[in-house]
Amino acid sequence: MNTRQIILAGGGNEQQSFRVDEFFFSRIPKNGTILYIPVALRGHKLFESSQEWFQNLLRLHKREDIKIIPVKHFDKEMFNRDIDAIYIGGGNTWNLLKEIYESEVYDILIEKIKFGILTYGGSAGAIILGGDISKNPDLQGKEINYDKGLNLLDGYSVVPHANSVDLSDPNILYSKTIALPEDSGVFVTDKGISTISGEPYIS
Repeated sequence: MNTRQIILAGGGNEQQSFRVDEFFFSRIPKNGTILYIPVALRGHKLFESSQEWFQNLLRLHKREDIKIIPVKHFDKEMFNRDIDAIYIGGGNTWNLLKEIYESEVYDILIEKIKFGILTYGGSAGAIILGGDISKNPDLQGKEINYDKGLNLLDGYSVVPHANSVDLSDPNILYSKTIALPEDSGVFVTDKGISTISGEPYIS
Protein backbone atom coordinates (compact mmCIF):
# COMPACT_ATOMS: atom_id res chain seq x y z
CA MET A 1 0.00 0.00 0.00
CA ASN A 2 1.77 3.13 -1.21
CA THR A 3 -0.12 5.66 0.84
CA ARG A 4 0.57 7.25 4.17
CA GLN A 5 -0.99 5.67 7.25
CA ILE A 6 -0.20 8.14 10.03
CA ILE A 7 -1.99 8.24 13.37
CA LEU A 8 -1.52 11.38 15.48
CA ALA A 9 -2.47 11.29 19.16
CA GLY A 10 -2.98 14.20 21.54
CA GLY A 11 -0.70 12.84 24.24
CA GLY A 12 -3.15 11.77 26.94
CA ASN A 13 -2.78 8.86 29.33
CA GLU A 14 -3.83 5.29 28.53
CA GLN A 15 -7.48 6.00 29.30
CA GLN A 16 -7.63 9.27 27.36
CA SER A 17 -5.95 7.80 24.31
CA PHE A 18 -7.75 4.44 24.52
CA ARG A 19 -9.76 4.81 21.31
CA VAL A 20 -6.78 6.11 19.33
CA ASP A 21 -4.58 3.27 20.58
CA GLU A 22 -7.36 0.77 19.86
CA PHE A 23 -7.56 2.05 16.27
CA PHE A 24 -3.78 1.64 15.91
CA PHE A 25 -3.66 -1.89 17.30
CA SER A 26 -6.69 -2.95 15.24
CA ARG A 27 -4.66 -2.31 12.08
CA ILE A 28 -1.79 -4.58 13.12
CA PRO A 29 -2.09 -8.25 12.09
CA LYS A 30 -2.04 -11.08 14.61
CA ASN A 31 1.52 -11.76 15.77
CA GLY A 32 2.61 -8.53 14.11
CA THR A 33 5.69 -6.50 15.01
CA ILE A 34 5.99 -2.88 16.15
CA LEU A 35 9.15 -0.80 16.05
CA TYR A 36 8.78 1.12 19.31
CA ILE A 37 10.73 4.40 19.56
CA PRO A 38 10.81 5.96 23.07
CA VAL A 39 13.85 8.12 22.26
CA ALA A 40 12.06 11.36 23.23
CA LEU A 41 12.16 10.14 26.85
CA ARG A 42 15.95 9.95 26.95
CA GLY A 43 17.18 11.66 30.11
CA HIS A 44 13.85 11.11 31.89
CA LYS A 45 13.33 8.45 34.55
CA LEU A 46 10.59 6.89 32.38
CA PHE A 47 13.05 6.05 29.61
CA GLU A 48 14.32 2.84 31.21
CA SER A 49 10.81 1.58 31.97
CA SER A 50 9.36 2.55 28.59
CA GLN A 51 9.33 -0.99 27.22
CA GLU A 52 7.47 -2.25 30.27
CA TRP A 53 4.96 0.58 29.83
CA PHE A 54 4.35 -0.46 26.24
CA GLN A 55 3.91 -4.10 27.23
CA ASN A 56 1.25 -2.97 29.72
CA LEU A 57 -0.45 -1.00 26.94
CA LEU A 58 -0.59 -4.14 24.82
CA ARG A 59 -2.14 -6.03 27.75
CA LEU A 60 -4.74 -3.31 28.19
CA HIS A 61 -5.79 -3.81 24.58
CA LYS A 62 -5.48 -7.59 24.73
CA ARG A 63 -2.76 -7.62 22.06
CA GLU A 64 -0.02 -9.56 23.81
CA ASP A 65 0.50 -11.38 20.51
CA ILE A 66 2.27 -8.31 19.15
CA LYS A 67 6.07 -8.31 19.29
CA ILE A 68 7.90 -5.11 20.28
CA ILE A 69 11.29 -4.13 18.92
CA PRO A 70 12.46 -1.27 21.14
CA VAL A 71 14.71 1.35 19.53
CA LYS A 72 16.77 3.37 21.98
CA HIS A 73 19.41 4.46 19.44
CA PHE A 74 18.84 5.20 15.76
CA ASP A 75 20.84 3.00 13.41
CA LYS A 76 20.20 1.17 10.17
CA GLU A 77 19.86 -2.15 11.99
CA MET A 78 16.42 -1.06 13.19
CA PHE A 79 15.06 -1.50 9.66
CA ASN A 80 16.75 -4.84 8.94
CA ARG A 81 13.65 -6.70 10.15
CA ASP A 82 10.10 -7.24 9.06
CA ILE A 83 7.89 -4.75 10.87
CA ASP A 84 4.19 -3.92 10.59
CA ALA A 85 4.19 -0.53 12.30
CA ILE A 86 6.22 2.22 13.92
CA TYR A 87 5.26 3.81 17.24
CA ILE A 88 7.01 7.10 18.11
CA GLY A 89 6.33 8.05 21.70
CA GLY A 90 6.25 11.33 23.58
CA GLY A 91 8.82 13.23 25.60
CA ASN A 92 11.19 16.00 24.55
CA THR A 93 10.46 17.08 20.98
CA TRP A 94 13.79 18.82 20.48
CA ASN A 95 15.89 15.84 21.60
CA LEU A 96 13.88 13.43 19.46
CA LEU A 97 14.10 15.52 16.31
CA LYS A 98 17.78 16.28 16.83
CA GLU A 99 18.61 12.57 17.15
CA ILE A 100 16.65 11.75 14.00
CA TYR A 101 18.28 14.51 11.94
CA GLU A 102 21.75 13.52 13.09
CA SER A 103 21.22 9.79 12.59
CA GLU A 104 21.90 7.52 9.63
CA VAL A 105 18.23 6.59 9.34
CA TYR A 106 16.72 10.02 8.59
CA ASP A 107 16.05 9.34 4.91
CA ILE A 108 15.01 5.73 5.51
CA LEU A 109 12.52 6.70 8.21
CA ILE A 110 10.88 9.32 5.99
CA GLU A 111 10.68 6.89 3.07
CA LYS A 112 9.13 4.16 5.23
CA ILE A 113 6.44 6.50 6.57
CA LYS A 114 5.76 8.27 3.28
CA PHE A 115 5.26 5.02 1.41
CA GLY A 116 2.83 3.36 3.72
CA ILE A 117 4.09 1.77 6.91
CA LEU A 118 1.55 2.31 9.68
CA THR A 119 2.97 5.01 11.96
CA TYR A 120 1.75 6.28 15.33
CA GLY A 121 2.99 9.58 16.73
CA GLY A 122 2.02 10.52 20.28
CA SER A 123 2.70 14.03 21.63
CA ALA A 124 6.35 14.73 20.66
CA GLY A 125 6.12 11.82 18.24
CA ALA A 126 3.19 13.57 16.53
CA ILE A 127 4.89 16.98 16.50
CA ILE A 128 7.99 15.79 14.66
CA LEU A 129 5.88 14.32 11.84
CA GLY A 130 4.57 17.79 11.01
CA GLY A 131 6.11 20.92 9.53
CA ASP A 132 7.05 23.96 11.62
CA ILE A 133 7.93 23.20 15.25
CA SER A 134 9.34 26.63 16.15
CA LYS A 135 6.56 27.44 18.66
CA ASN A 136 7.11 24.27 20.64
CA PRO A 137 8.02 24.97 24.30
CA ASP A 138 10.77 22.32 24.22
CA LEU A 139 12.78 24.70 22.02
CA GLN A 140 12.66 27.69 24.38
CA GLY A 141 16.11 28.86 25.39
CA LYS A 142 17.89 26.63 22.88
CA GLU A 143 20.01 27.53 19.88
CA ILE A 144 17.71 26.06 17.28
CA ASN A 145 19.43 24.12 14.52
CA TYR A 146 16.25 22.32 13.51
CA ASP A 147 12.96 24.21 13.48
CA LYS A 148 11.22 21.93 10.99
CA GLY A 149 9.76 18.51 11.52
CA LEU A 150 9.77 15.68 9.00
CA ASN A 151 6.98 17.45 7.07
CA LEU A 152 4.92 14.37 6.30
CA LEU A 153 1.53 16.04 6.87
CA ASP A 154 1.04 18.23 3.79
CA GLY A 155 2.41 21.32 5.49
CA TYR A 156 0.42 20.94 8.72
CA SER A 157 2.08 21.41 12.10
CA VAL A 158 0.87 19.54 15.18
CA VAL A 159 -0.07 20.93 18.60
CA PRO A 160 -0.78 18.11 21.11
CA HIS A 161 -2.16 18.57 24.65
CA ALA A 162 -4.40 21.29 23.19
CA ASN A 163 -7.33 22.85 25.01
CA SER A 164 -9.87 25.57 24.27
CA VAL A 165 -7.45 28.30 25.40
CA ASP A 166 -4.78 27.16 22.95
CA LEU A 167 -7.21 27.34 20.05
CA SER A 168 -7.47 31.13 20.34
CA ASP A 169 -3.78 31.81 20.97
CA PRO A 170 -1.79 32.91 17.89
CA ASN A 171 1.42 32.12 19.77
CA ILE A 172 0.41 28.44 19.83
CA LEU A 173 -1.19 27.87 16.43
CA TYR A 174 0.52 27.76 13.04
CA SER A 175 -0.90 28.83 9.66
CA LYS A 176 -1.80 25.16 9.08
CA THR A 177 -2.46 23.42 12.39
CA ILE A 178 -3.69 20.08 13.66
CA ALA A 179 -4.43 20.79 17.34
CA LEU A 180 -5.15 17.69 19.41
CA PRO A 181 -6.73 17.62 22.88
CA GLU A 182 -5.33 14.79 24.97
CA ASP A 183 -8.28 12.48 24.28
CA SER A 184 -8.23 13.02 20.53
CA GLY A 185 -6.53 11.59 17.50
CA VAL A 186 -6.59 11.76 13.72
CA PHE A 187 -5.69 9.47 10.85
CA VAL A 188 -3.73 10.98 7.95
CA THR A 189 -3.63 9.31 4.55
CA ASP A 190 -3.13 10.55 1.01
CA LYS A 191 -6.91 11.00 0.89
CA GLY A 192 -6.97 13.49 3.77
CA ILE A 193 -7.38 13.75 7.54
CA SER A 194 -10.11 11.92 9.44
CA THR A 195 -10.99 12.01 13.13
CA ILE A 196 -10.45 8.88 15.21
CA SER A 197 -11.48 10.22 18.59
CA GLY A 198 -12.32 13.42 20.44
CA GLU A 199 -12.56 16.85 18.85
CA PRO A 200 -9.36 17.80 17.04
CA TYR A 201 -9.06 21.30 15.62
CA ILE A 202 -7.78 21.55 12.05
CA SER A 203 -7.17 24.93 10.44
